[in-house]
Amino acid sequence: MYSKRSLLLVFICLSILFSATILKAATANNVLLITAENNPNRVNDAKAKLLATGLITNIDTFDGTAGTPSLALLEDEYGAVLIYGVQAWKDATAMGNVLAQYVDEGGGVVTARFDTAVCCQLLGNFNSNDYWAIEPSAFSGTYKTLGTILEPGHPILNGVS
Repeated sequence: MYSKRSLLLVFICLSILFSATILKAATANNVLLITAENNPNRVNDAKAKLLATGLITNIDTFDGTAGTPSLALLEDEYGAVLIYGVQAWKDATAMGNVLAQYVDEGGGVVTARFDTAVCCQLLGNFNSNDYWAIEPSAFSGTYKTLGTILEPGHPILNGVS
């Protein structure tokens, strides 16, 4: 009915597909946390809180102020990327380009913190082709105070300075 050669070919094809599925499943719970962060305690805190959910089995970190991860690294190792910055990326255009490619190839990217701010924004294709789930905007502000305290003796202000 079927030749041994045909069965062997089917077996090899199924093995390759099964292996690819296993490998993709193995990377699904691996997340890369890309940061442009000047405080390692905040990076470690974010990592610990994400791991504590039990939904992610592994989180690696990448310093976005030092470089840009390759598309091959993202595709081969990670099911998703969480990216946030509080300072400038080493190359905001390259970072935006590789993240857009990663999304195009089926990867998941979550942006957070100041990635939508002018100082720390991702550029390249991520920005120009509008991969944003939350649109970037400018922000500015001034130092806020309580203003004029009209009733300084009011109990609600106890301990407020």
